Amino acid sequence: GAFKDGVAIVEQGSLLGVIREDGSWLFQPAYDKVGSFDKNGFSEVMQKGDKGKLHGLIHSDGRVILSVNCTSINIVKNSGVILACRYKRLPEPNNYDPKSYALWGVYDFDGKTILDNWFLTKPNIINRELVIVKEADTGLMGLYDLQGNCRIMPQYLDLTMSNGVFMALGQDFLWRTYTDQGQLIDGRDEMPLPGYVKPYQ
Repeated sequence: GAFKDGVAIVEQGSLLGVIREDGSWLFQPAYDKVGSFDKNGFSEVMQKGDKGKLHGLIHSDGRVILSVNCTSINIVKNSGVILACRYKRLPEPNNYDPKSYALWGVYDFDGKTILDNWFLTKPNIINRELVIVKEADTGLMGLYDLQGNCRIMPQYLDLTMSNGVFMALGQDFLWRTYTDQGQLIDGRDEMPLPGYVKPYQ
C-alpha cells in the first residue's frame, strides 16, 4: 500500500505486515488483516485461529498496544480508553472443568489495564469519566471511574443514569439513588418499583 505518516501496509505471501519508508519492518508479516492507522496512531489487526478471528491493536511507533487475543476492540477516543473483549477461563460450580468466556475489560491508550476483563457486557462509558459495568461471576452492576476506582459497589440488578444521578436497583427490588461520586442521596433511598408489593411476612 501507499505510505502514510511514514509507514505502509504490505503483503508477503498470504500475510500482512507494516514497513517503514527505509524498507525495514515495523511489524513483521503476521496478520490476516491490518487496518489503516488512525489519528492516534492505532491500527486494529486480525489473525485467524482455532477460535475464529482474533483482534489486536498496534501503534505506528512500533508498539503492540493489545495482543491478538481479543474478540472485539472499541476505541473510545473522547475518553482516552480502549474497551476490549477477551476469553477468560472461569471456575465452574461443583468443581466442573473451567470454561472460557468472552469478557470485557478497560485499558488505557498504552494498553495498560484499568479494569481487568471481568465484565459480561461492554462497559458503558458515562460523561467521558465513569463506566457502568456488569460483573461476570454475579451478573451484578456497579460504577467505576476511568482510573479504576470503585464509585458504586457491583451489587445491583440494574444501574442507570437519569437526570444527573445514578439509579440502582437492589437485590431487594428497591431503588437507591447515588451521586456520581457514589454517595447515597438522603431521602431518596428505597423507592419501590412501580407495582411493587411488599413481601408477605
